[in-house]
Amino acid sequence: MKYIVVALIMAFSSAFANESLRFEYAPIFYHSRSLSNSISALAALENAPLEFEPGQGYLKSALKALHVSPESQVLVFKSTSFQKDRIAPKTPRAIYFNDTTFVGWIPGADYLEVISVDPFLGPIFYTLKQEPTLAPQFDRNNKDCLDCHSGAATQGVPGLFVRSIFSKGEGRYKTVNVYHQTPLSDRWGGWYVTGKHGRSTHKGNLPEDQDIQGDEHLNVVDLNPFFDTDPYLNPHSDLMALMVLEHQCHMLNLIIRANYRVRLLLNDHQIDPLDPTATLPKKLASEVTRHAAALTRYMLFTKEAALNGALSGTSKFAQDFSDQGIRDEQGRSLRDFDGTQRLFKYPCSYLIYSENFNMLPFVVKQAVMKRLHTVLTTNELDEDFPHLSAEDKKAIYKILEGTLPGLPGYWK
Repeated sequence: MKYIVVALIMAFSSAFANESLRFEYAPIFYHSRSLSNSISALAALENAPLEFEPGQGYLKSALKALHVSPESQVLVFKSTSFQKDRIAPKTPRAIYFNDTTFVGWIPGADYLEVISVDPFLGPIFYTLKQEPTLAPQFDRNNKDCLDCHSGAATQGVPGLFVRSIFSKGEGRYKTVNVYHQTPLSDRWGGWYVTGKHGRSTHKGNLPEDQDIQGDEHLNVVDLNPFFDTDPYLNPHSDLMALMVLEHQCHMLNLIIRANYRVRLLLNDHQIDPLDPTATLPKKLASEVTRHAAALTRYMLFTKEAALNGALSGTSKFAQDFSDQGIRDEQGRSLRDFDGTQRLFKYPCSYLIYSENFNMLPFVVKQAVMKRLHTVLTTNELDEDFPHLSAEDKKAIYKILEGTLPGLPGYWK
């Protein structure tokens, strides 16, 4: 089942990068482990606050109950859902998201689609039937979804991906898995995009059923010439939301892959993943090092795509997203946007605060924190981080020092 979002591939020099892992069995138990995510929390309520409305069904109440802002709306018109027959340039699929939950809605479709990220297991897939009932229920539906969401595109684990699909002419198409390193010129094929982006080009706003000339698809702020936006919660497909989504999906994939792979190896060697004193076999130590390096590079936005002009969205997404930031004594947050030279003012992923990162085996989390500390306080690894100035390093270090719980003692 090709669900909402979809993942990004980042080659990180691991011999196991595309290996499908045995996540159905010990110690992962993907299909049987108790869940702790936004859907399980909602299900635990005696009276789930879900109300059906004509036209949009449970969409509004589901977003409210799951703490997902309507301002996060992005719109994709390429048919990449199990309800693909409903998706078209005139009826794009709307995706709404926060750090852990992704909701997909299509006008007139039978189901609301939801991905909720569990701190241990990663993405869990659900549907909600779009028909009025006294007891609306999210149904877990992993079997079909995992056909696409646990393969090479997601590094062999349950994951997420964002794709850009665009015409190469003569009936040929190119598919690009998008993350924050992807040039803007290759992004957003099959998506609507609203906002200003200067002289940067992209593949968005190019439905094949419309004759679009020259640069008419760039710096678009009004989608009504493309389709009727009235059925949707708002008229936006905000480029700032798209760029956050692209970073977030792959960051989660890297965390989930490291969690699964190292836990499986720890289990094979009968090592407690919480033991800070464990001695690791050579192969396992090497695997930990590889994952820590990949996580640190991506977390610090190594090789982030260059911008060619200032970015600005059309919705309240950027403000809402920044307002959620944990701030240090100087009022700085990893959620503060730059939007002129790069996406974020302080290029370190806000997902370092996530439960998924916190759930990593001790040896992986320890290795990442040591590597981060080395990058931010020395020049030892600068070949991987030439984009970080001395001021960047100092700011990121101080933000983490003042806001991230459980920092190792050597950070003080």
